[in-house]
Amino acid sequence: MTAQTWTMTLVEMEALQSPSVVSSAAFWIARKGPLELVNAALSLLYRLMDGNPQIGQQLSNLIIKVTAARQGINIPENVMVPQLRFGWKIAVGDERRAITLISLLSESYIFNGSCVGGCWNPEAALFLKDSLNVDFDVLSALLSGEPDCFAKSCLCVLEKLLSTDDTASDMLIQFVLAPPPPPSLGDGDDSFDFGASGTEASQPLGTGTMMLKLVLEGGNKILNCNQFSSVTVNAFRNDLELAERAANVLAVVFTNSSLLARDLSTTISTSHISSTLILNRMKSGGVNSENKLLLTFLMLSAERTTRMPQGSGYSLLVAILRLLSTMVCGCERATKLVLEDPANLFVLDLATAASESAGVPPIAQTVSCLFLGCCFLALKDAAAEEASGDPSNVSGGLINKRMFISMIDSRIGFSRFTDLLKKPLISANSSLYVDFFISSGFRIFYEKQLESIRNGIIEFYAGGSSNTANSAQQQVIEMQQQKIAELEKAVALAISERGTQLQNAPSNINGEHAVELTRLKSSIESSRRETLN
Repeated sequence: MTAQTWTMTLVEMEALQSPSVVSSAAFWIARKGPLELVNAALSLLYRLMDGNPQIGQQLSNLIIKVTAARQGINIPENVMVPQLRFGWKIAVGDERRAITLISLLSESYIFNGSCVGGCWNPEAALFLKDSLNVDFDVLSALLSGEPDCFAKSCLCVLEKLLSTDDTASDMLIQFVLAPPPPPSLGDGDDSFDFGASGTEASQPLGTGTMMLKLVLEGGNKILNCNQFSSVTVNAFRNDLELAERAANVLAVVFTNSSLLARDLSTTISTSHISSTLILNRMKSGGVNSENKLLLTFLMLSAERTTRMPQGSGYSLLVAILRLLSTMVCGCERATKLVLEDPANLFVLDLATAASESAGVPPIAQTVSCLFLGCCFLALKDAAAEEASGDPSNVSGGLINKRMFISMIDSRIGFSRFTDLLKKPLISANSSLYVDFFISSGFRIFYEKQLESIRNGIIEFYAGGSSNTANSAQQQVIEMQQQKIAELEKAVALAISERGTQLQNAPSNINGEHAVELTRLKSSIESSRRETLN
C-alpha cells in the first residue's frame, strides 16, 4: 500500500468519525475555489462513498452552511461567486445559507461557473502563494482547466452518491408530490426565515422540484412562443440551457431510482412544480395555460423543439428524450400514458431515413431510438395483458408490445433501428456523439437497454412465425374498425338528440348540421376504404 493510499485511508476514517470534515470539504465546492481545494473536496467525497454503501445515506442528508462570499475579504477581488440558488436562508439576520449536499452537487452542474473550468484558480486569483500539491483527482480534467470539467466532476460525485443510497433518488421524486419538512440544522437553531420578502424561496424546497422548475421554465418558453426566429431563440437561450442541464441531472436521478419513482412521476403535474410566478405567467395565455401531467408536458416540449430554426432545439430535444427514456424504463404505466396520444408518435419520424435527409442530427436519431426501445421493453404482450385482466390499460389495450415493435419495423426498419442504437458505442462515431453519455452510470444504463432491445427483437422474430405481419395488420384493421364504430355511434347520437330540434330550426342551422353529418359519413367511408385496402 502506497503512502498516498495510507494517507487517504486515514482521511476517510477521520471524515467518517467527524461530520465537520465532510462539511468543511463541501464548503469549498459551494465557494467554487480555490480549484485545488475543490478538487480535493470532490475526491474525498467520492472516495468516502466508493465501496462504502452505508455512507451514502449519511452524506445524502448532509447540510452545509455557507457564509456569504465577499470580494476582497474571503474571495479574491476579481472573482464573482453567485449566491446559492438551491439553498435557503437559515434565519432572520443570518447571512449564511444552508444547502444539502445533493442540492449543492446538482446546482454546481446546472449553474456552471464562468471561470475557467467552473472554478477560480489560486494562481490566477493570487489567493494562495504556493500550490497545495493535492493529487486526488475525481476526473483528470478537473485540474487541466478544460471547459465544463467542474460541472462534470460534480455530476460524477452526485451519481456516486445516488448509487450508494438506494432511497435518495426515490425520495427526490416523492418530495415533488409531498415536500419535505424543514430539516434540523443540528446546532440548536432550527428557525427559518419564512417571512422573507421578494421572489426568493425562504424555506427549503425539494431538489427534484427545483430542477423540474428549470425544465418547466425552458418548456414554457418554447411552448408559448408563437413564432420562432433567431432573435426570439437567443432571447431565452439561457433558459433552454438550464432546462437541458436540469434534465440531464434528472436523467441520472431516474437511472438510479426504483420503479416507485417512475410510478410516482406519472402522477406529477405542472401544478406540483410551478411557483406562483410561473402559474401567473401561464394563466396570461398561451398553449400551456392549463395544468398538464409532467409526462405530457415533456412530450409537448420535445415536439416543439423540432420546430425551432436552424436545429437550435435539438440539444434540448436530446436531453428531454434522454430523461423520458429513464422515466419510462420498466414502467408500463408511464409508457402507456405517453403513447395514449397519437401525436407523441412523432418520435418515430425522428429516426427515419427521411429525417436524416431533413437534417436531424445522428445524436437526436439515436436518443429517439432509445426512447422507443424503452417503451417497447416496458409494454406487455397482448396475451400477457389479457391474462392479467388489468382494466387500467391507459390505451384501452390497443397498444401492446407486439404492435408497437411492428410500428417501429414499418416506420424505421429493424436494421436501421439497431444500427442507430449501436453508433454511440463505436469509437469512430465519437465526434458525432459528444456528451451523449452524460455519466458513466447512464452509459451502463444505455448498454443494458441496448442488449434488452436486441433480445426483444429476436424474441419478436422467433415467436411471431409466418403470421407476424398478418397479425400486426389485423391489429391495425381492428383499430380502424373501432374508429368506424365510434364515428357511427357519434352520428346516431347526434341525430337522436338533435333530430327534433333541427326540424324546427332555421334553414341555416339545418344546413350546418347537414354539413357535419356529411363530414362524419365521409370519415366512416374513408376508414372503411383503408380497412379494405
